[in-house]
Amino acid sequence: MALTSLAMLFVTEQRINNKEYALLLSYNDVRELLVEQLANDGRNIEAKIEQTVKRHQQREKDIMRYYKNE
Repeated sequence: MALTSLAMLFVTEQRINNKEYALLLSYNDVRELLVEQLANDGRNIEAKIEQTVKRHQQREKDIMRYYKNE
């Protein structure tokens, strides 16, 4: 519950401050990064960030493809 609340706070702040860059940032993305940082001392944080970036790129392509077909 606490991790979810922290993730929600962080995402909300980022969406307000970085409207252009944080649009696809989700609560689950931040929660996964927090778990990685806290549980594994951040040993695999770079891999988790790369995975998140790739997922965001794919999500953006899907969004653009959807609006292109309308």
